[in-house]
Amino acid sequence: MALLLLTACGPSAEQMAVPTASPVMLSPEETAATAAAQNIVADAQVLDRENPLRREDPKSEWEAGRYRLIVSCSGNGVLRVGFRIGATLAEQDLRICQPAGGFGAMDLEVSADSAGHSVEVTAIDDASGAVAYAVRRKG
Repeated sequence: MALLLLTACGPSAEQMAVPTASPVMLSPEETAATAAAQNIVADAQVLDRENPLRREDPKSEWEAGRYRLIVSCSGNGVLRVGFRIGATLAEQDLRICQPAGGFGAMDLEVSADSAGHSVEVTAIDDASGAVAYAVRRKG
């Protein structure tokens, strides 16, 4: 499964763990290379304030380890990104929406085998654009 790169503009979990995300800025080449290998989940849509990207699968199974959420956006503005595996949640604002496309990533350390995941990407203020994401296991 490959990361879908778009260039056209256009959950409640019990007892959430303390976020352990670290921001990572990636070049388009790095994003394409890392997303092409070992993707677990990927999706895309046009996003604006009224149309956030929300995906949840409570039945998915995840081994303990480090996972990377890679996000790309062609448009304008700042995105608020939430990434949860099991009870481990991280949220972060990413300044990645640019007319020529922007990329960013966040890592999540999951300390025990877990069930369920969610990804939520929302526009802050007047941000809008085409957004894609992929989740992959690191190492």
